[in-house]
Amino acid sequence: MALGTGFLVFKIFSWLDNRHTHTRRIPIVSLCYCFLLAYLAETYFGIADITGAYVAGVVLCNLSDAEYIERRVDISSYMVFAPLFFTGIGLKTSFAAMDIKLLFFSVCFVLTALFGKIIGCGLCAKMSRFNRHDAYKIGLGMMTRGEVALITAQKGLAAGLLTSEFFTPVILLILTSSIITPILLKREYNKHPTD
Repeated sequence: MALGTGFLVFKIFSWLDNRHTHTRRIPIVSLCYCFLLAYLAETYFGIADITGAYVAGVVLCNLSDAEYIERRVDISSYMVFAPLFFTGIGLKTSFAAMDIKLLFFSVCFVLTALFGKIIGCGLCAKMSRFNRHDAYKIGLGMMTRGEVALITAQKGLAAGLLTSEFFTPVILLILTSSIITPILLKREYNKHPTD
């Protein structure tokens, strides 16, 4: 269904794009289309809203005005949507249930997730004939977690698959990986620059 409607929407957007090149209409209609697909994906198909937004991005990325749309939507994203999203997630995070057992679990959870990415992605890069240092850099680069992990954890929380006390270790993983990844990557690139 996404392919058929995506092709039709692409044709409509191409017509709009040719008629109103570099006007505010295109980013506004694009944003509305993204919200519509996100809503449809969640409400009618039972999948994460981020999937619908991704499909909208795939359809719109082939337009000749794609870079213009991206530049315009980025402003709204950083000024409005990202702060609201992270504030909503932060309000659901509670450290009230944090005790020594949960702290120990959180540390083990974070270390397992970080080393799992380094080992898994690094080994795949090595099998793809990257040298040892570049494979390690790929593993480090893949170590970070972000919005998708937050959205997945939030969906698990809403569905009752994840309790609120185990939501906190996920937040700690995202914070730790977001802080530590660029530091380790910079150190590795300084030690072993890529040709």
